[in-house]
Amino acid sequence: MLFHGQDDRALRQAAVAGTFYPDSPVLLRQMVEELLENANPPKPKGKILGLACPHAGYQYSGFVAAHGYKLLRGLRYEVVVVMAPSHQEHFVGASIFPGRAYETPLGSMESDRELAHALAHASEFANLSWYGHRSEHSLEVQLPFLQVVLPGVPIVPIVIGEYDEEFCSGFGKALARCLAGRRALLVASTDLYHGYSYDDCIVTDEATLSRVLDWDIAGLCRGLELGQYQACGGGPLVTAMVALRQLGANRAQVVARSNSADVVGERGGWTVGYAAIVFTQEGAGD
Repeated sequence: MLFHGQDDRALRQAAVAGTFYPDSPVLLRQMVEELLENANPPKPKGKILGLACPHAGYQYSGFVAAHGYKLLRGLRYEVVVVMAPSHQEHFVGASIFPGRAYETPLGSMESDRELAHALAHASEFANLSWYGHRSEHSLEVQLPFLQVVLPGVPIVPIVIGEYDEEFCSGFGKALARCLAGRRALLVASTDLYHGYSYDDCIVTDEATLSRVLDWDIAGLCRGLELGQYQACGGGPLVTAMVALRQLGANRAQVVARSNSADVVGERGGWTVGYAAIVFTQEGAGD
């Protein structure tokens, strides 16, 4: 377990407010509420243990993400573990936020520091570190949704750098051990296809999502490494699936899917795929 950067009392201030989402608290809450109001996700069977949601600007992927987050309204959790990929800093493994809270225009989200420390001690693949946290958007954009649908619930923010199947398996199992017996939610932040072909986006996302829906965790991880599938948050997604399987999840359901070309109504340019996936334990109560 290592410590890097600022001390563990520090706040992580919002880095992408005003770009990925509004920096006005009033406008941000209004936007999130409108996205949630307009979302109409199918009700999944069983107990919701995890989500995978996209992380583009709200004008692009917010509506897809809202389909996942709307399903959390009225549910109770003790803690939310949010895992996201690193787009800005290069490192290996998991960087667990050591600070006191993440801030957004809607206020501070306190970190469950006891759980963060326990997880760092439980896994050789993780460090308590500021690496990846300072300016990363993919984790931050999940938080306003959580602040609206699960107000006051503490978080454990984790940014994942370079990964492989050994990391995802080892860290995912450690995460499951630390969460056993707790009412915890896992959120994996990921977009899907990135490229210039709309048709390739549709085909590639279908292939990627089929591995998720089949719970083919090893096949998904290998396919991501080989480029057969695409998910920029592949590390968080595969790790979450390992942990969720250990915690009893037995069903995955895509509750919304789109891409940037369909959102803006224009094909032919850079295209990013989006999906909201809900992981549940069927046979368990809500």
